[in-house]
Amino acid sequence: MIWISLPYLVFVHELGHAVVAQLFGLRWRPVLVRVHGFPVAPAIGVYLPTRGLSALADLAVSLGGPFASLLLAAAAWRFRAVVAVPAGALGIGSLVPFARQDGWRAVRAACKLWRPAPGRWNR
Repeated sequence: MIWISLPYLVFVHELGHAVVAQLFGLRWRPVLVRVHGFPVAPAIGVYLPTRGLSALADLAVSLGGPFASLLLAAAAWRFRAVVAVPAGALGIGSLVPFARQDGWRAVRAACKLWRPAPGRWNR
């Protein structure tokens, strides 16, 4: 049951990124994940520009997916669904700051957002 639901948990996670990206006017598109040429699960690709993206938008989009996963986990836990634990693990696991993951982008964007302006502390 859990292995069957895993692609849909990832779909909800990526949908969280897409909803927040849409709020900031960023582009996203649906993607069909294939394994050995066979369609396995629907997915969503959120394409973030490497330049010109505000730190707030980067932080919000990177946290949108884990928030959607944790929201699904809370709802599933309320109804005693078996997918609550994997959804929560996906949400918490994606917040760990590994390179090129959601947690890494969130930490990097938070550091840019709250970094003092140059010369501000040198008075």
